[in-house]
Amino acid sequence: MTRRNQTIMSIYFFHYRASDDPYDRIWTPFNVSNGLSTVTSEATLITTSVPDEPPPAVMQTTATSGSATTPIDLTLKLSASYAYLTMYFTEPIELEATRNRSFNIYGDGKLLYGPVIPPYASTVEITAPNTSVSATTKISFVPTAQSTLPPVISAMEVYLIGGPLKKGTNENDLKGLKALQNEFEQLQAWGGDPCLPANFIWERVVCTKDASPRITALNLEDFELSGSLPDFSSMNELQIINLKNNSLNGNVPDFLADFPKLNEL
Repeated sequence: MTRRNQTIMSIYFFHYRASDDPYDRIWTPFNVSNGLSTVTSEATLITTSVPDEPPPAVMQTTATSGSATTPIDLTLKLSASYAYLTMYFTEPIELEATRNRSFNIYGDGKLLYGPVIPPYASTVEITAPNTSVSATTKISFVPTAQSTLPPVISAMEVYLIGGPLKKGTNENDLKGLKALQNEFEQLQAWGGDPCLPANFIWERVVCTKDASPRITALNLEDFELSGSLPDFSSMNELQIINLKNNSLNGNVPDFLADFPKLNEL
């Protein structure tokens, strides 16, 4: 996933950077207004054993709306794009059996997740990948009909991405490239995904724009490769293979005849 910008918000009252935060995030206090108020957790220690591990101090304070029927509406004011949202919730008070808190999460009126039932002295993490956002996007936390308490939120991370998340370059192409790298030391400096993100495609390949891109051209000119070619016929979308100015030897490998779309060698 290409994360090109991020916004990290918390209801914590100060800019906060925890020494034990495994991701070294800086948490910016959210401007609580428009009928929202804050509640400090009754729990002296909040467990944050969720995948993205927010610092416990960030979870000590929650924002809440005024009543059990009033939603929390957050306008993100982001440039038109896609975003990966991560939201963190905890129940700030130890509830009696007759009270409950549950709510659904909506993005511009579309259900993203629900219901959320925050745990006391613990954390629940909800993610919403590939969420379309704009300058007017509103994330709403809407009480369910069964809830006797208003919704709450403690923190949110927003990562802007250049488009819908991609799956990565097709495994057949990665297999073929790996065979070439294993054979030729000159190619071993190549690293990462060859086709993604789109702005950083490897110079020596041409890729399709599919969700899982295919490599259609491979340029190995002037690498001073020596020896014989390994079998990279799994790259079966190749249309162009350039092997000029190398010192390859032996017979032309039979597998070169197996590329169904090859029109230039």
